Amino acid sequence: MKKPLVVKPSIFVCLAALPTSVREECWDALLQLAETFGRPHVQSGIGIRKLGRCLFECRGHRDLRFLFLDLEDALEVRFLGSHDEVQRELRSGKYD
Repeated sequence: MKKPLVVKPSIFVCLAALPTSVREECWDALLQLAETFGRPHVQSGIGIRKLGRCLFECRGHRDLRFLFLDLEDALEVRFLGSHDEVQRELRSGKYD
């Protein structure tokens, strides 16, 4: 069962600031996420990893990761950043 993808407005701001090639790669990753989440043999291309009960990350680009929640009715993309930025975001306690 595919779930709709909900992207927080702050993600659009982050994406707009990226170089075109990186932005396109991130958009492709989001499209793949929407199409493949829940199908483990297919989703490996974007490196989805479970970080918590409903918290996941996936690769948007070689240097960028998306944090997203697997909610009952949607996949909600909450954050885009580098590995270090993702670690800081996780330590912030927002996802506990």
